[in-house]
Amino acid sequence: MDNSLRYALTKVEVLVTDINDNVPVFDYDMYNITVMENLPPGFTVVQVHAVDKDSGDNADFLYHLVDETGGFSIDEKEGWIRVRDPSKLDREKVDKLTMR
Repeated sequence: MDNSLRYALTKVEVLVTDINDNVPVFDYDMYNITVMENLPPGFTVVQVHAVDKDSGDNADFLYHLVDETGGFSIDEKEGWIRVRDPSKLDREKVDKLTMR
C-alpha cells in the first residue's frame, strides 16, 4: 500500500461584486432658492445633484420630488427642478415652500 501524500494545485479566481450598500448623497444638505412669482411653466429654478458611491447598476438612481403644492416638477434623471404650475407661486398666498 502506498501512503505517500498526493495533491493537486489549481487556481481559483474570485470576483467580488458590488452590493447596493450606499445611499445617494446630495452636494448640499439643503438647497435654499428664491423664485419670483408668475414664472412661466417649465422655467428651471435649480438643479439638485447627488452621487451614489456604489458601482455599476447599483450607482443608478432617480430623483423624486415631494411637493405637496404641485407647483414644481423634477427631471428624474438630471435633477432639474422646474415650475409646473405658476398659480402656486403667489406670494400673497404662500411666501415659503418646502420640498423634499
